Amino acid sequence: MPGELIRTFATVAASQTLSTDDDGIDRLNHRYTVIILIIFSIIVSTKQYVGEPISCWCYDSCREESHVEYMNKVCWVKNTYYYPIRRDLPLPGTEETNNLEISYYQWVPLILLAQAILFYIPGMIWRSFNRKSGITIQNIIDAAEMFQSTLRIDEKDKIAKHVTRYIDNYLDHQQIAKTIFGRLGCFTSGRYVSILYLITKLLYVANTVVQLVLLDSFLGSEYGMYGFKMIRGLISGVDQINLTPGFPTITMCDFDVRKLGAVHNYRVQCVLPINLFNEKIFIFIWFWLVITAILTCINFVLWFFALMLPLSRYRFIKKHLRLAGKYSSATERRRCREFVSNFIMTDGVLILHLISKNSSDIITSQIVGAMWENYRQYKPFMSEYTDGEI
Repeated sequence: MPGELIRTFATVAASQTLSTDDDGIDRLNHRYTVIILIIFSIIVSTKQYVGEPISCWCYDSCREESHVEYMNKVCWVKNTYYYPIRRDLPLPGTEETNNLEISYYQWVPLILLAQAILFYIPGMIWRSFNRKSGITIQNIIDAAEMFQSTLRIDEKDKIAKHVTRYIDNYLDHQQIAKTIFGRLGCFTSGRYVSILYLITKLLYVANTVVQLVLLDSFLGSEYGMYGFKMIRGLISGVDQINLTPGFPTITMCDFDVRKLGAVHNYRVQCVLPINLFNEKIFIFIWFWLVITAILTCINFVLWFFALMLPLSRYRFIKKHLRLAGKYSSATERRRCREFVSNFIMTDGVLILHLISKNSSDIITSQIVGAMWENYRQYKPFMSEYTDGEI
């Protein structure tokens, strides 16, 4: 049953709702959008299986309650079709009536559940594969939050050293060739997690675009332009809600009944009150998908420049070294560049960015400062690898 599927998926999704190993835009996709879609799915499912999703007007010959109930169920299972009430109806079973059939309303709860699953998948891919890199970013974020909440100085120093040692070990002992993407050159040199994170964001963008295309095809109501038509109608003063044939509340139903060895054709007019909910829900979903796609695209571009541009990586680390009081003179400039290119690398910058976004700049600067001290302490071992990449 759809209700059981919804509850099962909601339970699984809830187990990951507290994850903070990404940023706010990621959580907009895999957390808040999933929650909204599940709520909509429950609302529509309840209306379908508890209330009366369809009610058809019966001829005088259909006086028995069983006949009315049968007719409603047949028209619910069999696709109805919309035809303007002022126009003459075509013959039953013709190609024209078949092309006008509305086939989505029975499946709306499952459509919404499928959308929620599609939004959940990229986040699941990110969490599954970043653990294969040898570091669990969620553990680092949790430790940073503990650092922020504790008041004891000795505890703060202990947590900072633990986080620093954990990141240092990962950066020192990366074995990219052992990972699933190790043979691809673009995933080497401390970029595995960063590339994976950017790919995850691209998956979020692709997901929203693909969902708009699929909904446009499935709803059969020019859904891809639906929001623009709504905006244009509001500007012109014409209310577009309930005026579009995509979500009609009054439809026609043709069906046959075998009676006394003969087949009788019936054509009845039905009311689909469920479409009052469907229309409002899918209007909201259109705007939500478009806004989410725009925000995710902007977010991807910002992350791409922050991680892939050497100058952006250098400025980020330099900013936090200055906050930690570790970058005080121009003589530190070359050493800082070497620190970023040979020790922190792209993955380290990503991890520090995520710590900054999920805790505070103060915590991030203290961790960067501790890593800087470790680097300076072991500078003789690192100098032979210095290549001035930045």
